[in-house]
Amino acid sequence: MLHSRLHYVFEEDLVVGDYTIKIALKDGKYKIVTFTIAEMGTPVALTVEPKASVVELSGKTYASVKLVDANGMKCDATLKKGQIFP
Repeated sequence: MLHSRLHYVFEEDLVVGDYTIKIALKDGKYKIVTFTIAEMGTPVALTVEPKASVVELSGKTYASVKLVDANGMKCDATLKKGQIFP
């Protein structure tokens, strides 16, 4: 299992497509990771995930809001004030 703090920054923006990368580990072994980059389609749903599982009455919390397209792709919802979800 890969360590959850593994982080890599690509030097260039990735284009739509399938990618496979080989990650060398300290013990000489390696892991192969495959992933797909796709363009976000027209949103068909909106998900809201609160940061806290329990909030006191009249309390406040924050939430993660994501747009979801027909293929299940998610992206952060960054609507501007007054902008309406399609």
